[in-house]
Amino acid sequence: MNVLAVLQGVVIGALLGFLFFAGLWLTIQKGLLSTHPGIWFALSLVLRLGVVVLGFVWVARQGWQQLIAALAGFLVIRSVTSGRARQQISQIRQGKEGSGDEHQS
Repeated sequence: MNVLAVLQGVVIGALLGFLFFAGLWLTIQKGLLSTHPGIWFALSLVLRLGVVVLGFVWVARQGWQQLIAALAGFLVIRSVTSGRARQQISQIRQGKEGSGDEHQS
């Protein structure tokens, strides 16, 4: 097993994860404000999935060790972005709850 190849797989997987989840975040922000959100969400899904599938297919052709490493990198980015999204959602909820209490008095 080549350590450099595995490290390369992790980095590629992390980049694919970043592209996928950053694209999803952008889609949510733009799509919710758009007059045609369905087009935003559909095109984003096709584009994001296409990039990720092609990336994983390319990595798989390098070897199964790199594929597993890329999957691990992708899942790490997924965990990080999910945690950040949860933090932002809770901050938004706290802000709304706090502002609602102030207006009631």
